[in-house]
Amino acid sequence: MFALAQLCRTRNNYGVTSTPSGLRDRKRQETRARIERAAAELVLAHGLPGVTVDAISEAAEISPRTFFNYFESKEDAIVGLHGLDETTETIATHLAREEQQNDLVGSTVRLLFEVWGTALPDSSLKEIRMEILRRNPELLERHMAQMGRMMQQLSAAVRTLAGESSADETTTPTDSRPSSPSWSEPVLALCGAAVRLTVKDWIAGGSTESSDVLESRAIALVREAIERLR
Repeated sequence: MFALAQLCRTRNNYGVTSTPSGLRDRKRQETRARIERAAAELVLAHGLPGVTVDAISEAAEISPRTFFNYFESKEDAIVGLHGLDETTETIATHLAREEQQNDLVGSTVRLLFEVWGTALPDSSLKEIRMEILRRNPELLERHMAQMGRMMQQLSAAVRTLAGESSADETTTPTDSRPSSPSWSEPVLALCGAAVRLTVKDWIAGGSTESSDVLESRAIALVREAIERLR
């Protein structure tokens, strides 16, 4: 169990303060959400090749120039890939929510699904995205590549979930200094492999199961692997 001071330090290390977001931040979040929903709904209705940045921008009531302030491509908007800043906040929020949990495997899998972009507060958008990934499995690789680029942040988060971070630790997720070996890193690798395999099987099988079911399946897969290794 983490002390309150440690949790606050961890959240600050991830660049998240306890003060509410300002009006500008809220408007930015609203605009991003509008773009993501417009992109997903258009692709669901017209297919990936038939959707352009201009069409997404028009549906979201923004200019194409504004679109590129949020996303590098239509594919990133469709699957909801967030940049470094947004992912940092997602991780910090997850750490705060999971502080009372003693299930490292479950917490890590849920973190990966959140960063991956399928565990969204808006359940209808979550299911739309899952259907798009089923129809366009090549988009899955964009998610996996994104998680690879964020491995340092994810590793630091799992170390915190495992109780390996201390309140006096000064290394931040953006620090380039190498960290000492950690037993939580193999846990992250195993959970990442389970998430990837579970989603790929879901796509290949054409299942309509929800992402919540996929989370549970990935968690069970990791636990089974750990049990077999004993």
